[in-house]
Order: sequence, then C-alpha cells, then structure tokens
Amino acid sequence: MSEKVSVEDVEANILYTMSQAMDLILKDADRRMRAKRGEFRHEKKYLFSRYAKAVREACVLSEQLGEDIITSAATKDFKEFDTWQEESNELARLMLLYADKSSEDGATEAIFGYLNSFRGAGIITDDVLKRFYLK
Repeated sequence: MSEKVSVEDVEANILYTMSQAMDLILKDADRRMRAKRGEFRHEKKYLFSRYAKAVREACVLSEQLGEDIITSAATKDFKEFDTWQEESNELARLMLLYADKSSEDGATEAIFGYLNSFRGAGIITDDVLKRFYLK
C-alpha cells in the first residue's frame, strides 16, 4: 500500500516547484532583457536566484523582496498593496490545487485547456509557453 501524501508533502513539493519555475522565468526574462540591452539589476537578480536555490532562506528573502512591494505600493498611496497580497495568496492556492488535482489522468490537459479558454490580455502566447515544455 502506498503512503498517503500529506499537505506538508504537497507544500514542500510546491516550494521546490515554485523555486524552479521562478528560476525558469527569471532566466527567460533576463535573456529577453539582455536582448533589449537591459537586465535585472544585480541586486534583484541575486535575491531571486538565492530564493530559487535556497528554499530554506525563503522567509528572509521574501521579506527583502516584500520591501520592494511596499516601496512600489507607497508610490501609489498603497492602493495596490492589497492586490499584491491577494495575488500572492491566489498563486499559492492555484499551486496547491494544481498539485492536488493534476495527478488524475488527463487533469493537466484539462486544467491548461480551461485556463487557455479565457481571453486574458494576450501577452502569454503559445510561442512564449513553448519555452517551458520539457525537451
């Protein structure tokens, strides 16, 4: 009989998954910015890289990254601060649900099909997504 997976197991897996996904997106964004003669400032790139590589340091780094959110929100009289917090929680819920539901046969395709059924902003195209398929 297989061992039952706990919430803690799922959360630990999600932490690793999120750190890897962040690293993939960071590298892609850095490549794109370099192509346009720019890049992440060294300090922020370092923070994101450390966050992706060292999940155990996530709390400390999140606080440092959170300072950027607070600084950004302050420029708009903190009107967007709640949005930052909501989106972070939404992403966590989405990752938890995905980790739980995607284990069912065909669920991954159904989930992505459902997300793709929304109009969205049209920014993330199939060409963008194809860089994130395992080769």
